[in-house]
Amino acid sequence: MKYYHALLVLLTSIVVSCKTTVPPSTANYASYDKIQVGPGPEDIDIDSITNPAIPRLLASCGSRRAEYATIPNNIWAVDLRTNKATIIPRIGEPEGFIFNPHGFSITKQLANNKPWLWVINHGDASNQNKNSQSITVYEVTPTNLVFVKNITSEVIESPNDIYGLSDGTCYFTNDFNAPKHNLQLLLGRKTGSIVYYDGRDCKKVATKLPYSNGIIAYNNELYVSCILKKAFYKMPILKNGTLGNKTRLAKLKGIDNISITDGTMYIASHPNLVAFAKHFKNKKKHSPTVIYKFNPIQPTQATVVYSNKGEQISAGSGAIYFKNSLYIAQVFEDYILKASNPIK
Repeated sequence: MKYYHALLVLLTSIVVSCKTTVPPSTANYASYDKIQVGPGPEDIDIDSITNPAIPRLLASCGSRRAEYATIPNNIWAVDLRTNKATIIPRIGEPEGFIFNPHGFSITKQLANNKPWLWVINHGDASNQNKNSQSITVYEVTPTNLVFVKNITSEVIESPNDIYGLSDGTCYFTNDFNAPKHNLQLLLGRKTGSIVYYDGRDCKKVATKLPYSNGIIAYNNELYVSCILKKAFYKMPILKNGTLGNKTRLAKLKGIDNISITDGTMYIASHPNLVAFAKHFKNKKKHSPTVIYKFNPIQPTQATVVYSNKGEQISAGSGAIYFKNSLYIAQVFEDYILKASNPIK
């Protein structure tokens, strides 16, 4: 999810009259730990490819508050044995390259058996238009991120999240059209889209989505969350990367990034967009975080596995369940929450 001040004002104006409750969780946890990383770990992913014997958690960290503006944006790696996090150095980038990460995805490439990290890159934060947006690809090693390529296209308009595939292709979301996006949101227009990159070119394969957000492929179907309209869809993946008709799934408010563990999806939610807007302006004002567990076999149902009014973590943007722990990302602050050993 992208977080411009104007967007938040508009979202607030849309929902300000709505009363919002935070649904209770069906699970508590034996312990909670804060893992310190860079500011704004908006997206997280498990890297069990680089060293399968020692999986690690990757975090896409980008500063989204003025007070963090001098802190460089980076990809961090968390040692899951110790909860210690370190920056992964990036090498081989072109001179003057600007790194401003958002959603990302790690996949092993069949052609060379190497892990690639696909990163939404907003480039120059002071020039937020589609000419500054790109998809940056790195080869992941145990110690570095090695620059592979930077993908640009006219249809990379307002990229949000990405899912890389093993054949060198990927899908990513545009949350809205870049031109006149404030007016589009104010009028409630569905201008989000899904783009397919075939290894050479980008093309839109789905349009008219209400602020398309998280994206993931599973069992030859593509799932996409939308921050507006309580929209959560799946679409069959067809020939040449095209998509079939979308099916609406569970109605979930303000949903963000999606992950999957053993066939179960975990979806982060911002249930109160007014609180989110206030938290953007003032980190002392909390924004609720809700994490849903979703079974694709029962597509109309979702279970709350974490719920907090924002005291533990505000504006939670993604979650991954791994080895009896739930890891929760967030938009603005500088830690990941680890909730361990669910109590049933």
